[in-house]
Amino acid sequence: MTLTVPLEGGYGAYPFVVASDDSHFQLYAMSELPCDEDPLFGTAERVLSGWYVKDGIKGDLVGGTRRCLERDERGRSRRELIEATDHLGRSLHAEAELVTWYKFTLYSDWLDIFSLAKWRFDGQEVWGESQDYMLFRQYRRMMESLAARRG
Repeated sequence: MTLTVPLEGGYGAYPFVVASDDSHFQLYAMSELPCDEDPLFGTAERVLSGWYVKDGIKGDLVGGTRRCLERDERGRSRRELIEATDHLGRSLHAEAELVTWYKFTLYSDWLDIFSLAKWRFDGQEVWGESQDYMLFRQYRRMMESLAARRG
């Protein structure tokens, strides 16, 4: 797998959920688009690392995508979809509804949005989290795009 992203990084996500000792996942996903060209809408971020525990057996995630399916008028992620595969060949399909948001400055030029999320995976519904993070200039561009859509 070849990852091509700008040296400064870019838009990404960090979802995490624990249903039980025998059922949980965590992953890191990042956009491959250059920061100033990433629309932050309708994109899929590549799963770069993480794990998936099913039936008590841990697998390392080796590929897949995380998608923000819906954003609200403030640019916050409302629904997410993860489709990933682990090194054991198992598929993780997880959907989330994000219900709270906490925005804060991460380092000097990053916006991080922590969210409480209701995840559905492996026949379970369980609370977890998701983090949406981006450079402030990406966030400003997204907010300008949302304002233009509203007219």
